[in-house]
Amino acid sequence: MSSRPALPDFASDTDAFVTSVVQRLRAGRGVRRAVPGGWLHMDRPLPFLCVYRHPADDSIQGAERFVLSQASHLSIADDPDLAAATTRLVAAVGEELSGRFGAFLVIEVWPERSADAFRVHAPPTEPASTVATLADMLKHVDVLGAPAHTEIVANDAPGPSGASPLLTADEQRASGVLLVGLAVPGFFLDNGGRPFPAVLRRLQHDLGRALQQTAFEFATVQTNLRPEHFRALGPRRLLKVTREADRRLAEIAGQIDYLLAITPVNTGDAWEDFRRRGFSSDPTFHYRPLSVDPDLLKRALYAVPLERVEDPTLAAIFRAQRQTLDRQVSLLEERGSDAFLPTSLQLFGGVEESLYQLAESVLGTIRERGLAPRDCPATDEPCLHAAAFAGRARAEISRYGVELARRGATVWLRPDVPGVLVSSGQLLVGTGVQIPQARVDALVQHEVGTHIVTAVNGQAQPLRLLSTGLAGYEETQEGLAVLAEYVVGGLTVERLVTLAARVVAVGRLLAGATFTETFRDLHEGHGLTAVQAFRVTMRVYRSGGLTKDAIYLRGLDRVLRYLADGHPLDPLLIGKVPLDFVPLVQELQWRGVLRKPRVHPRWLTAAGSQARLDAVRAGLGILDLVPQTPLGER
Repeated sequence: MSSRPALPDFASDTDAFVTSVVQRLRAGRGVRRAVPGGWLHMDRPLPFLCVYRHPADDSIQGAERFVLSQASHLSIADDPDLAAATTRLVAAVGEELSGRFGAFLVIEVWPERSADAFRVHAPPTEPASTVATLADMLKHVDVLGAPAHTEIVANDAPGPSGASPLLTADEQRASGVLLVGLAVPGFFLDNGGRPFPAVLRRLQHDLGRALQQTAFEFATVQTNLRPEHFRALGPRRLLKVTREADRRLAEIAGQIDYLLAITPVNTGDAWEDFRRRGFSSDPTFHYRPLSVDPDLLKRALYAVPLERVEDPTLAAIFRAQRQTLDRQVSLLEERGSDAFLPTSLQLFGGVEESLYQLAESVLGTIRERGLAPRDCPATDEPCLHAAAFAGRARAEISRYGVELARRGATVWLRPDVPGVLVSSGQLLVGTGVQIPQARVDALVQHEVGTHIVTAVNGQAQPLRLLSTGLAGYEETQEGLAVLAEYVVGGLTVERLVTLAARVVAVGRLLAGATFTETFRDLHEGHGLTAVQAFRVTMRVYRSGGLTKDAIYLRGLDRVLRYLADGHPLDPLLIGKVPLDFVPLVQELQWRGVLRKPRVHPRWLTAAGSQARLDAVRAGLGILDLVPQTPLGER
């Protein structure tokens, strides 16, 4: 078995090192090579390189992060013995890629601890638009809550104080390179030269954006490359540490099946007992034993080294995910305790006044129009029992061909589930459920066409977290799933009553009402049947108070407004994505990290779907979804 040949060493065999780098670039391939103090990382051949040279005394820590988020960067020790080799490398890369693109930009970044402004150093005769773009973009950097100040300094061969320039003016002309220097003020450092972590993260994000926009301006004006968007110049390759962090977080998320853990296993018996006692005292619920150890989950969660993730966009996604998973584990620990409700509020929020008023308006409009909700046995049409509904769901999965089935999409009948839910990509159907015929297709599109399809699409992406769900995805996911119900013509009065009643119930919970008080308010005050009022109240009061059910109406409202504002659906279909993360997802799409959705839900092509989606995009609101006449008159 032959071993892989050793790569040439930068310090001891500079010529061979440089030659190997140029050969890869000439072949259109990326480069990631170790150099003293860091890496030469070129995601792919691009017309720019961002450079950071580590001071020999290591007096400033963390500043190399200024360039690490760029698709093309060099982070290297500022050693006088390496100066000539560094110049040779930068000049050779510049010469090769300026020949390919017509020009090449090098931006060297360094900190100036005593400076009170960003200083852009550039030759006065070089392209003004590139320098002006960098100076202008730097004004948007957050400097401890204030906008940044910038200055432009004429300098033919910029470089950090005390260091030789990367390239002299003659070397720049010979290699076809524009060299720009950027001095960063030291507001991100304490007196000992150590960075304030949160300030450095924000600076890395803001500065990274400014550098990308500068490279975009340079590429568009000075080269033959025509990127569609400045984000398209960002890194495409996921480094090993990034892939590992994503994998470990996704595995932990897969172990936290909190919905099953906090859902009662005796809902049917509790209802019968509650009814026999005349709805006079709160029911008692029982829960399944935990199958995981919360302490071990939290230990594993905080053992994931997110501080090593160089990409600020992905690092932000991972940190938000860790916080959400931490709170989900806490829900498991706090079942039945007074601490459960505060944790639920951290995860799902409460009920803002505008949402509560919207819910009351929905219920009031339904009452005014005489659209009384009914339980399944009281409807005029037959209801599907659990096994028949499971068969319809399996048939829907099969309509997608092998894509859903080969990724584990299955349907299970469960006696310990009070309704229908998707868990880890599998549809669980409670054996006691009955579903009105008018709701069957809508529920199938909710569960299969939205929850399972987005889970499968997430599995097809390089980021596994898109399958388990990014932090806060539930609100958008449920709003999207309810939209699917409307698009296929199955958003019934009963369903709208349920969504609005859940908001009212959460509001009553937060106001201190007991289970029985909330049940009576829904049953006697808002017209829900006893069974409907019990189901809604159980879901909200389970395990100590779960505010999650308010997100359905809020999510639908936000998704409707999102589409009315002209935004596309695709970013919400590539996986389980919250609206707040759409800009990050779109950035990753521009960069080529994320692909288009593998599967599109069938509800987008159902009969009448296009007309209903057009109405949504024209500004349809939630109250517009309430039917005008009772069922028998339609």
